[in-house]
Amino acid sequence: MSLKKGFIRISIAVLALVPLSASAQWSLKNNLLYDAALSFNAGVEKSVGNRHRWTLALGAGFSPFETSASSERRWRHLLVMPEARYWFCEAYSHHFLSVNALYSHYNASQLDLPLYATKDYRYQGDLVGLGASWGYAVPIGRHNHWNIEFELGADLAYTWFDKYECHHCGTKLASEDKWLVLPKLGVSLAWVLPSRSFNEERAHACDDLAYDNIPWASSGSFTPAFTEVADNSGRAGQLQKDNPVLAHISKYRPYDNTRVLRKEKDMLYVHFPLGGMTLRPDYRNNAEVLDRIVDIARQIMSDSTSSVKTIQVIGLASIEGEESHNCELAQGRAEALRNYIEQQLPETHGLFELNNGCEAWAEFEDQVKDLRDNLPAGSTVSAADLSAVLDVIHSEPDHSLREQLIRDINGGQTFNYLRENVLSDQRNSGYLRIYYDYEPDVAARTINAASALMKEKRYTEALPMLQGVSNDVRAWNALGVCLYMTGKKKASMSYFLKAAKEGNQDAINNLKHLENQK
Repeated sequence: MSLKKGFIRISIAVLALVPLSASAQWSLKNNLLYDAALSFNAGVEKSVGNRHRWTLALGAGFSPFETSASSERRWRHLLVMPEARYWFCEAYSHHFLSVNALYSHYNASQLDLPLYATKDYRYQGDLVGLGASWGYAVPIGRHNHWNIEFELGADLAYTWFDKYECHHCGTKLASEDKWLVLPKLGVSLAWVLPSRSFNEERAHACDDLAYDNIPWASSGSFTPAFTEVADNSGRAGQLQKDNPVLAHISKYRPYDNTRVLRKEKDMLYVHFPLGGMTLRPDYRNNAEVLDRIVDIARQIMSDSTSSVKTIQVIGLASIEGEESHNCELAQGRAEALRNYIEQQLPETHGLFELNNGCEAWAEFEDQVKDLRDNLPAGSTVSAADLSAVLDVIHSEPDHSLREQLIRDINGGQTFNYLRENVLSDQRNSGYLRIYYDYEPDVAARTINAASALMKEKRYTEALPMLQGVSNDVRAWNALGVCLYMTGKKKASMSYFLKAAKEGNQDAINNLKHLENQK
C-alpha cells in the first residue's frame, strides 16, 4: 500500500473509530481562503468526551486546475489533514488550540509563493507534516448553528519530490527531499449540525466557570422557581376573555329565525328609532356599543397572529305594521351597521355576513313568556291575556293575521301594554358577532403542560416536553429547572443564564440562590 493511500485510510479511521454518542456534536466546514486559491475543500468535525471540549476533525482539499491558459503554471494537489482540537470553553465556541498531521501529493510549477518559489522548475512529489495552531470561533445567528472560524499556526513538514524542467512534461532533472516550515492560515465557514441532546448535556464551560465551586451535592433541598408563561395565541384570544361577542371560527353558527338573540349574551346590539334605519350613535347606548365593536375589530386586525374571519350582522324589526315594510327596515338596519363599521375600519370590507331576520317573532314570543311568568304587580294585563297571545303565535302561521288577532285580545288593551313594554326593545338590528381565527401558541401550551407536571414533581415526564420547545426563550428557565431536578445540574446552568439574560425573573432568582451557596 502506498504512503498516500495509507495516510488517507489511517486519517479516516482515526475519526471513524471514535465511539459514537447520542450527545456528540458534528460540524461541517469549508475554508474560504482555500476556495480563493481555486481548491475544493471540506472538513468534518465531531465532539468527543463527557465535557465536549475535545473535537476530532478530518479535512481534505483537492485542486485539479491549471492556473494559466498556457498550462505552464499549475498547483495541482491533493491534501488530507486529520486534526485534534481542545476548546477552552466548549466545542465550536470561542478559543481553541489544535494539533494536526498533514499529507499532500502535489504537482507545482511557475508559482511565485511568498516563501517557496517554484517559478524555475516543476516539482512533483509528496509531503507529510505535523503542526499546531490557535483559533477562535464566532457564532453567526440566533441559534448558533453557523460559525466563522479563524485559525493561525504552522506545520513542520518533510517533502520528497522529483524536479523537472519547467514545461508541461519536461525532463526529470533530479530527485530531492527537504524540511519546510509551512504557515497555516484559515478563515472557515462551519455549520454546526443541530443536536438537542448535545445542547442540553454539554458543559457550557464559558458560562459555568463562575459556578464551578457551587456545592451541588448539598443543594438537593433547593427547588428552583418557575412559573407558567403567557399564551401568545393572538390578541383575539386575549380579548375574548372579557368580550363574549368574540368567538373562534370553529364556533360559528348560521342564523335562523328561531334563535332568540336577546338570550345570547355573547352578541352585541344597537337600537334604531321607530320606523328608522339610520344608525345614530347618540341614540340610547349606541355610542358605547359601536366604539367597543370598532375597538375590538381594530385590535384583532392589527395583530399578526389573529384575523377576523366573519362579522355576523342580523337585522330585525318589530312585529308591528306591514311585514314587507318591516323586512325592508331590518335589511336597511343591518346594512347601516355594516356601513358604519366599514367607515371606521375600511379593512373589514368583505368580512360581513348580513342576515335579514325581518319581524322578530322569536324575540317577541320569548319576551311574552318572560313577562307572563314574572308579571309585575299592578299590571293592566293578566297572565291569561299573555297566554292567549302565545296561543295565537303557536296556532296562526300567517304573520299579518297573527298580529291582527293579538291586537284584538282584551279589546286592544293587551297589545297596547306590549307595545309600550316589549315592542320598544325590538326596534333594533344591531345583533352582531365577530368570529376570529389565530395561530395556536403550541410552545406556550407545551411549556405550561410541562409546568403542571413539574408542580407534581414529575420532572422526568416534563423534561422531553420542554426539550421539544427548547428554541423558545420562554422555555429556558423551566428547562433549567427540569435539568437541575433530574441531576443534570451543570447543564441546567446554561438555561438559567440564558433565561436571565432575557430578563426572566425566576431565572435571575435561581442564579442568585445558587451563587449564595458558593
